[in-house]
Amino acid sequence: MSGTSAAQPDVTLIMDADGVIQRAAVSKLVARESMQDLVGRRWEETVGDVGGDKIRRMIQDAKSQGVSGFRQVTQLFPSGLQVPIEYTTIKLGAKGGLMAVGKSLRAVAELQARLVSTQQKMERDYWKLRDIESRYKHLLEASDEPVLLLNSTTLRIVEANPAAQQLFSTGDRRKDDLTQRDVTADLSAQDRTAFQSMLRIVRESGKAPAIVLHMGRQGKRWVTRASLMKAEQTFQILVRLTPVGGPFSSAPVNDPRSVEELVEHIPDGFVVIDPDGVVKKCNRAFLEMIE
Repeated sequence: MSGTSAAQPDVTLIMDADGVIQRAAVSKLVARESMQDLVGRRWEETVGDVGGDKIRRMIQDAKSQGVSGFRQVTQLFPSGLQVPIEYTTIKLGAKGGLMAVGKSLRAVAELQARLVSTQQKMERDYWKLRDIESRYKHLLEASDEPVLLLNSTTLRIVEANPAAQQLFSTGDRRKDDLTQRDVTADLSAQDRTAFQSMLRIVRESGKAPAIVLHMGRQGKRWVTRASLMKAEQTFQILVRLTPVGGPFSSAPVNDPRSVEELVEHIPDGFVVIDPDGVVKKCNRAFLEMIE
């Protein structure tokens, strides 16, 4: 049933041999259109500016070959409606006139318009994402707290900010490249067990209570916090380190720029939610955004 309906033309025009419309009929797609005003007019006069040549070509092909190829024109209806139609023209017997049957391409045109709109939106979202990533990296680099991004499966370091690079620096340039380094390699057995237990909770719940670990060349104590982050098609773990008993040695005592303080003052809205969508933390820009 649906195949038969799909094969029915949306516009049928019966014309004389010169292409003057004698009768016109439309399907339910344009059933509200009154076609009587088209009767007596030349078909080529009822299409858009660029369609006249196509109409004349179809009429000539139908006369000489019996049937024309399919061509797309913009059909102008008496009400002012303009619909893209794909027509073919058929000769009606040796002494008969012509019949043009057409199928509306409006649905195709709407899908194409939606596709273009979607592509444009995706492009805008891509550049917004790039801008957010740029701001995010600037935020990490500006922080005086060591921050690490870990692969949630291997626990190898994906990214480390300058403060983290300084914390784990040994003076050997080859050893100081933290990329793909196992963050648990420098921990004691006791700290490694505690750290892995915390990360197991992070994977299950998204975050975990802070713990104290000994890290760096001098083995200082650091309050360690971790949370789960979605990165493209994978998950990463954000690890933040805060010194126990005071700010990080490279930061002025009277200007401790923590990650929280930097987030609070950035112009972009920032919000942290739990797996149930409940807001846990947000900055001033986000509050102003939602009023």
